[in-house]
Amino acid sequence: MGLQQIRRDLAAFLDDRQESNERDGLSVVLYGHSAGAYAAATELSAHPEIRAAVCISGFDRPVTLMYGHAKDRVGFLADLEYPFLHLESVLLFGRNANDSARDAISAVSVPVLIVGGDSDDLVPYENSLIRDPERYENPNVRSMLIASAYRSEHSTPWLSAGAARYRAELTDAETADKALANELDPTFLETVLRFYEDALR
Repeated sequence: MGLQQIRRDLAAFLDDRQESNERDGLSVVLYGHSAGAYAAATELSAHPEIRAAVCISGFDRPVTLMYGHAKDRVGFLADLEYPFLHLESVLLFGRNANDSARDAISAVSVPVLIVGGDSDDLVPYENSLIRDPERYENPNVRSMLIASAYRSEHSTPWLSAGAARYRAELTDAETADKALANELDPTFLETVLRFYEDALR
């Protein structure tokens, strides 16, 4: 239904699992990418059982992000369309249709690791969670800006340099070497796992 739908889905999942998590003594940590990162951030205060979250290539406000993309494509016509875009989002998702993920992260003390690439063309820097990490009021925010070639794009921060480059240069997805295309970066994984371990300690 829109970029905000995954937030509703995550909230429903967490509500459904809460009783069994408590019974089994399980800790809840989140790992989200793009709209999943937005959902993870905006649900932090509503679900105090969340012990930590990793938000990769996340955006701050969904309607603002959609408006920015429309502006790039159709110029001033996006300004005419914006009221209708906002109204449609409010009708679908209510008054919190354009909630700020940055504000949500700042409103809690839950450990949050924010990851973003400096050449992300889907989530521009000005609407990203990685922008100005020092301005978060949450003292437990950590950030990782990926600046290396190929790995700094929207869907590649967790890949090895070889895998990211292979994907960028791939011309025929059907003949792709899937193992190489999905090779993970061990340093990235180690950073994420250490972050979770520290948060759960």
